[in-house]
Amino acid sequence: MRIAYLCHCDFDGHPERSGVYRKILYQVECWRRLGNDVAVFHISANDTGTYGTPDFAWHVFPYPRRTYVGRMRAWNSAAKSVLRWRPDVVYHRCDLWYPAIQELTRRVPLVLEINTDDLGEYRMSSRARSTYNRLTRGFLLRTSSGLVFVSAELSKLPQYDCFGKPYVVIGNGIRLEDYIVQSPTHHTCPRLVFLGSDNQPWQGVDDILTLAGLKTDWFFDLVGVSAGSCARQNVACHGSMCREEYEPILGRADVAIGTLALYRKGGAESSSLKVREYLAYGLPVVMGCKDTDFPLPVPFILQVPNRQGSLVSEIAAVEGFVSKWMGKRVPRKDVLQIDVDPKERKRLLFLEEVLELHNEKRLHAR
Repeated sequence: MRIAYLCHCDFDGHPERSGVYRKILYQVECWRRLGNDVAVFHISANDTGTYGTPDFAWHVFPYPRRTYVGRMRAWNSAAKSVLRWRPDVVYHRCDLWYPAIQELTRRVPLVLEINTDDLGEYRMSSRARSTYNRLTRGFLLRTSSGLVFVSAELSKLPQYDCFGKPYVVIGNGIRLEDYIVQSPTHHTCPRLVFLGSDNQPWQGVDDILTLAGLKTDWFFDLVGVSAGSCARQNVACHGSMCREEYEPILGRADVAIGTLALYRKGGAESSSLKVREYLAYGLPVVMGCKDTDFPLPVPFILQVPNRQGSLVSEIAAVEGFVSKWMGKRVPRKDVLQIDVDPKERKRLLFLEEVLELHNEKRLHAR
């Protein structure tokens, strides 16, 4: 197949610090290795650098001044470039609807990757953005040819189900061969780590800081969180870092912390990239939601209730989990289901099915 990968995201000139960038790269490299022709078409407010690898095309369409007109021009340019490339299918990391997408869907099947409950997430942003999404999302979903959900929960939401599109559930993956299970620590006092970003309230950083206030003999490393958030002696906020910079921090950790406050945008299940990275390094995880790839309880994941303050209300369980995993690592054999290769084979099969359905419809329409 000839697959155009369409995405609208900003890496701020530092793709090495982005889990999303690594995910796209993993997908594209896997698709190409399995015999497909792939090009990336990347709309961005501030990225003008070189991405990907020299042996495949990664086209960037910037709109550096972040104006509405500039954004529309970038999308129009990207859509025209996609059509000139003549793909069999477009795989789009789902975003807001833009008029340029309409021309794409008239000419080629569009498959959307659904990473979030857009209605819930945009309600947490500006009112204008939320209203725009609510009024236009139907144009995008109605004209798509298929949906790929990163969690089973998302696939069951009525705001997606009502469109009746073919779909598949594929949790986020990671290339396990790129990661080495870290050596066990020998700490007398626990050390916990969190990978995240500022301005994402569903991550639950406030809950971590509350726990840090109660467990003053534990140390917390928060990567991706600005220094202004850290006002405790047992908390270090490291800000944005690339993998090579934060890998030693994960290596010193006993336990990792996943997403804690997904309830803030109406969710209860995820397949977050950071949890995959923790497990690839051999770290057990405390998290506040169900993981798509581990629907049944496993000893290396402690799932606390998906509500405000659950780290504190379940502090006895958290203490027991941390104590149990001190000086231990999660065996690689127990997390093979998060590897990217089988996931991408499943995704390609779905794209082939969507393409076949699209071609059948065109044939019958003649």
